[in-house]
Amino acid sequence: MVVERVDGLGLRVPPNTFTVRDIEKYVESDRLVDVIDVEQQTELQMSFGEFANYFTDPHRKKLLNLISLEVSNTKLGGLVEAPLIARKLDFLNNYWQESAAIPDGPIQKPAVAKYCLISAKDSYTDFHIDFGGTSVWYHILWVHWTITKG
Repeated sequence: MVVERVDGLGLRVPPNTFTVRDIEKYVESDRLVDVIDVEQQTELQMSFGEFANYFTDPHRKKLLNLISLEVSNTKLGGLVEAPLIARKLDFLNNYWQESAAIPDGPIQKPAVAKYCLISAKDSYTDFHIDFGGTSVWYHILWVHWTITKG
C-alpha cells in the first residue's frame, strides 16, 4: 500500500527538522542500543550517545545500522502515532490477550510497538520477518542526499 498524501492518515511523527541529537534527548544518551555492523552483519552494543557521535561524524570508518530502538515507553514514543490503518490492521494489539494460557505457562504479549530505525548512507538490513502479528509501517523522517558529479 502506497499513500501519496498524509492528510487523514491519523499519523503523528516528529517534524522533519528532528535530528539524531533530538532523538538522543528523548531516549537518553546512556541508553544501550544494539547496532548492526553492516559489512560483517554482526551485532554490537553501544550507548545511544556513542551511536549519535558515530552518526554525526562525517568520516565514519564503519557502516552501522540501528534497527531495534524500541521507543514506546520513552518520551519519543509520545511523539509518534501509527497511521489509523496500521492500528486497525494490527493483529498483535487487536487480538492478543495480555497473556495466553499454554501448558507450560502464560505467553506474554510482546512489547513491540514503536521502533526508531537510523541508518547511515550505504547501510542495509538483510531480509527478515518481523515479530508475528505486528503491523509494520515506515515513515521516513528525512534523507540526506549527496550528489557528486564525476
